[in-house]
This record gives sequence, structure tokens and C-alpha cells, in this order.
Amino acid sequence: MRPGPSGIAFINKMKSMASPNMQAVESNYISLAQILEHNTPTDGWIIYRNYVYDVTPYLMYHPGGTDCFIPLLGTDITETCQKIHNWVNIEFSIKKLVIGKVAVKEVTVSSEKRNPFGK
Repeated sequence: MRPGPSGIAFINKMKSMASPNMQAVESNYISLAQILEHNTPTDGWIIYRNYVYDVTPYLMYHPGGTDCFIPLLGTDITETCQKIHNWVNIEFSIKKLVIGKVAVKEVTVSSEKRNPFGK
């Protein structure tokens, strides 16, 4: 595993990036199936706290290297981040990479599948 340049280097790079249009982000619902398709180092999306991020430009800056991050592409990293990086403000670190939200229907369906006592 080769460590990346640093999270701070990416935060500095973000200063020159345009801020996302949050109104557009809030109305851009993305299905789980669509998110799962973006699971490569050249096209990597993740879910964090029900928001979808295109982390492709961040991967090379991940302080732990890309090897530990690549298997998480196309998935929800919320729980993993809470276990491994509970002191890191993830949202601040990748805020300009947000592209949408997980489709509400998808979240509901997912929750119902886990609850055998649901309606």
C-alpha cells in the first residue's frame, strides 16, 4: 500500500474547485444500482450519510493510499468511516465532490429488506 500525498493537499486543491450547486445536488436522486456501477479508480462514487460523492479526484490524495479505498467504491462508506475515521470531518474533506443524494425510495426499500417485521 502506497500512501497518498495527503488529505491536506486535497483540501488545498479544493480551494480552486467550484462549489457544487446544492439546490441541484438536493434534487439529484441517484439509485443504488447507478452508484454500484461507479466502482473503479477512474470512476469512483461513494455514499456518505445518504449523499453521493464522485471521489475519483480524491483517491490519489487519500492518506492511507488507494488500496484501502478502492474496495469501497460504489458502496456506502458511512459505517466504515465512523469506525476508522471518527475524528475526521469527512464531509468537509470531500464537500466539493458531492453530486446527489441516494434515492429516497432506495433507502426505504433497503431498510424494509433488513426489517422482517416491516409492513
